Amino acid sequence: MTLTRDESAMWAWAAGRAVAARDVPASGAEAAAWTVRGWAEIALGCALLGPAAFDGLDAVVQATGVRHGGPAADRLRAL
Repeated sequence: MTLTRDESAMWAWAAGRAVAARDVPASGAEAAAWTVRGWAEIALGCALLGPAAFDGLDAVVQATGVRHGGPAADRLRAL
């Protein structure tokens, strides 16, 4: 079996999960911290998939306006 990497599918995967990561049972700064933690986990998957996946994650991150992400923000920036 041969697996191919479809860039639009990678983008959609990352963007879809990044949107879902915003759905946390918290508000304010706590919600932002949990959201960014989720994004950091998604970024690990993006590191395996490639640049198109990071583009999908980046699109969602930029659209949300989250500016403070707690301890996971450094991890997300590093990835």
